[in-house]
Amino acid sequence: MIARRRLAAVATCAFAWWPMLRAQDVPPPPPRGSSMFTERAARKAAFRNEPALAAVRAGLGWLVGHQDDKGNWDCDGFMKHDPPGKECDGAGNPAHDVGVTALALLALLAQADPAYLDPTRHAADWLVAAQHGPSGSFRSQTHDQVYAQALATLALTEASALLGEPRYRKAAANGLHCLEAHHNPGKAWRYKPRDGDNDTSVTSWCVAAYGAAAHAGIDVRAESVGEALAWLEGVTTVTTGHCGYTNRGEPSARMPGDHATRFPVEKTEVNTAAAMHLRAIAGLSTASRLNRAAAAVLLRKPPTWKPGAVDLYYWFHGSEAMAALPDRALGQKWFAALQAALVPAQRKDGEFLGSWDATDTWGSEGGRIVSTAFAVLALSSPYRLGPLHVAPLVPDAPPFRRVHSLWKEGKLGAALAILPELKAAATAEQQQVMARVEWFGTVQTTFCNVVVARSKDLYPDAIDRQERLGELAATYSDLAPGQAAAAAQQQLLADPAIRDQIESAKMLRAILDSFDVDGPPKDLVKRRALADRFEKVVKKYPRTPAAEKALEWIRFLR
Repeated sequence: MIARRRLAAVATCAFAWWPMLRAQDVPPPPPRGSSMFTERAARKAAFRNEPALAAVRAGLGWLVGHQDDKGNWDCDGFMKHDPPGKECDGAGNPAHDVGVTALALLALLAQADPAYLDPTRHAADWLVAAQHGPSGSFRSQTHDQVYAQALATLALTEASALLGEPRYRKAAANGLHCLEAHHNPGKAWRYKPRDGDNDTSVTSWCVAAYGAAAHAGIDVRAESVGEALAWLEGVTTVTTGHCGYTNRGEPSARMPGDHATRFPVEKTEVNTAAAMHLRAIAGLSTASRLNRAAAAVLLRKPPTWKPGAVDLYYWFHGSEAMAALPDRALGQKWFAALQAALVPAQRKDGEFLGSWDATDTWGSEGGRIVSTAFAVLALSSPYRLGPLHVAPLVPDAPPFRRVHSLWKEGKLGAALAILPELKAAATAEQQQVMARVEWFGTVQTTFCNVVVARSKDLYPDAIDRQERLGELAATYSDLAPGQAAAAAQQQLLADPAIRDQIESAKMLRAILDSFDVDGPPKDLVKRRALADRFEKVVKKYPRTPAAEKALEWIRFLR
């Protein structure tokens, strides 16, 4: 096994010494007919950050060198591939072999590199064998086994799209069927099938699997993603972009004991990052006000390799989300911090070479395999998925040029209306593109419909409700759901009490934006002046939620 590890590690570094390769050492060609493979490979070829690429190569070398002969990664026993007396530490929970194998496979797939085809297929074949046939479920021994289910399904769906193997496609379809059986009707996902419980973290992986299926041409219910997006609105603070775990304002989870002390929740924004990533996968505009606010939240807590702040799960979601932003400057800030955190922390000694220590938030569960896979995936984010908003995914070429233009302009209804006219003369490949566009259209119309129907529950604050309804009305103005949003907004504004709530909320927001709420002034004169401003809200708009919040600030400041 050690000899196999050495050879595998050398193979992953092939590009560092390409001129020295003999003919028999040349990696196999990419799979035939896989546009996703060639497109991803092209994006990677255009990525010129050599320090990041070198770290990725070294990370993959370590992963491939610790892959079992059966194709999986052994979460707590991977060190059996090391020489006696020189074994790596960082064992994880043995119950997570399916999940860690899926993450390592996703790290390999992210490269679209023929040099990794053998370990990639080996891993995908192991996941197929770990599936319980048509039921679509994967072996797992944990209460939160849907994580492993979503991860394995996502990995096999990507493998199907990139490698074109029918056995992966069948297994992916079965896995998606199992995920659909777990989906809470009208809402999202969590640990148990259809028990009404939902959380942002699990939902992000399920939506990732569904989005990959849409691109792979595997039939999956678009309405489930639209409903999940609407549920996400109910745990998101619209004004700040912050997303909660199972409820609005709720921080990420921690395990019993001293876990929360060692990894303070205030040092991470994993749920906000996961929500951004989820919305991008689902095709919602990455340039929206909500998304910009969420990006600002992430940039206030960038990656840093400091005790208690290392959270590779957060950094993965954050990297995927920031890579999808149209504002490249924001993405560059995040990735500069990511590279500064990850590259120096990568091990460069002995059998650890290329790996990352499992000292982050969830290192005790996933171990060195997961820490290394997440680090590789985060560094690969700039080229892994490419543009996620639907407009760039509609070809700007005949016969789709008009559809592309309309969708880019925000005229979704007009864009979708053209598709039936194109179908009669479309090639099989063009019909696949149209099916994908229609799927994303269904996601967004479902999302808008559910939000309008449940707006009072999703947005208790009237100002959030009217602003969000207004945004949806503008975004989907030429679709029935957008027109319903406009009507709901008008009805809301017709109520004088609601108008008072909105105006008082605006007044309160302006005051809160004028100082650092986490560090209000200590100077007594400034505190009194600030309290006087809050008092004006109370006097002008008594009996409103904003007045109640203003009173809390007055008591604090005086």
